[in-house]
Amino acid sequence: MDDYKARTLMSLMEFLNREGFSTLGLEPQTYSSFDLVARRDRLKFIIKILQNIDTLRLVNAAELLRIGRLTSSAPVIVGEKSGSGQLERGIVYYRHQVPILSYDSFVDYVNGEPPFISSGPGGYYVAIDGNRLRDVRERAGYSIGYLSKKIGISRRSVSLYENGSQVSVEVFAKLEEILNEDLAKYVDLMEICLRSNLDEGNENFSGFFREVLEAMVARGFDFQGVRKSPFDAIAKDMIDDFLLVSLMETLEERARNVISMMRVGKIFEKDSFVITRANTTKENVGGCPVVTISEIRNSQDAEQISRLIEKRKNA
Repeated sequence: MDDYKARTLMSLMEFLNREGFSTLGLEPQTYSSFDLVARRDRLKFIIKILQNIDTLRLVNAAELLRIGRLTSSAPVIVGEKSGSGQLERGIVYYRHQVPILSYDSFVDYVNGEPPFISSGPGGYYVAIDGNRLRDVRERAGYSIGYLSKKIGISRRSVSLYENGSQVSVEVFAKLEEILNEDLAKYVDLMEICLRSNLDEGNENFSGFFREVLEAMVARGFDFQGVRKSPFDAIAKDMIDDFLLVSLMETLEERARNVISMMRVGKIFEKDSFVITRANTTKENVGGCPVVTISEIRNSQDAEQISRLIEKRKNA
């Protein structure tokens, strides 16, 4: 682990623990989608640490967003700099649709002070609440034409802002000065994740995964594969609760992954289990339930599989 990542990981864990979060830092030699998971009540974060945010690869960004969406966790990168300089406090940056904050900005976010300024091509921009802008303008008795003249912009620009377009920091300051209202739309990391469109689903998975996918879906589970993570898939039942899944051809392989998967599950307060192709009499590995693909195929539905997993947790 490089010095920046090690220092930042330790600082983040100490800060989040003080704020009442349960945290788990992962070994960077094994996984690359994320470095830290944290939960406090219903608020969950999946965090990747990068000193230079320009090094984020598209495949890792897509996986970070996918895991965040599947686990209802807010994905975020905590970084230090880009090719153009140090990351600024109070600014949200983006690479491949993933939100990126400096360490101090992330601390502010957790403390209830989310940023509303984002870095984009050509400068800094503010997302404003278009409906609120329209309501405030109409209450003040200002027409679109009057407001556009006061600010020094076109009528079309005002209409675009009222329909959700971002504004420059300078225009935003003039709007707030004239209307005397907070018009900012503050950053919501989970909302950004849900808006992303990088997810390729299960298209690029093959082999044993496809066999398990077919068997699980036929019995009522939503089954989604993930990469570069301590678990290989996430299974959701009919009530939208999720389980972390490790796929193993034999029980001798990747035992270390199972331990890491269970630790992540503990943070999220979710169960984990192993699906194996091997015909085995083992009912769990280190306390993690083991179910064979044959047993899944012989089960009638998701409820029967869930009962089998529960039975083997303490076998």
